[in-house]
Amino acid sequence: GAMIEKVTGHVTFLVLYFLSGIGGNLCSLLVKLLQMDYSASVGASGAIFGGWYCDRLTRRDPRWQLRLPMIGALLGLPMGFAFLLWPAGNWQLGSLAVPHAMIFAVGFGFFNAWWPPLCYAATSHVMAPNQRALGAAMLNLFLTLFGAGLGPLISGALSDLFVSRFGPGSLRYALLLTLCLLGLTAVLLGMGIRSYVQRLEALKAR
Repeated sequence: GAMIEKVTGHVTFLVLYFLSGIGGNLCSLLVKLLQMDYSASVGASGAIFGGWYCDRLTRRDPRWQLRLPMIGALLGLPMGFAFLLWPAGNWQLGSLAVPHAMIFAVGFGFFNAWWPPLCYAATSHVMAPNQRALGAAMLNLFLTLFGAGLGPLISGALSDLFVSRFGPGSLRYALLLTLCLLGLTAVLLGMGIRSYVQRLEALKAR
């Protein structure tokens, strides 16, 4: 990527990147629509874009290492709400009917994919060289324990709790409430920016 950017220039590289990413996603979407397959198809374009753009921004200001995943969480939040609450239906792209939910799922997947690589990188930046493997392992432990472990458990418990009020739609509102944790994630990332920079300066001073 860096070699191509040097040859083509910054602007051309950015245009090519977006055209390739958007074109690939649209081709994937077209194939799925023609096959009557309405499952969401979101690749790694969000994670790749987040990593590439963060590397460029942090050259000027290291605070972008946490700012960018914070922005991604804030942008993903309304996409998730729309996915769960938008009335069922389609947008017409010529003769193709594109489900509303698919568009919002793609947007949510793109923005929500920013934080994993950026947070893993941030963890490695604030650890001493002989502690980076432990830092990545601890981050993975918390993600697995609280995200993959407690996340479904809390959503299921809330869904059961909401059945008497919302009936078959109880899972939707349970997921909405769980999704609000992305807002808390953004707040915590913002609060950690100052400490992150201070830690970087302390490591440089050693």
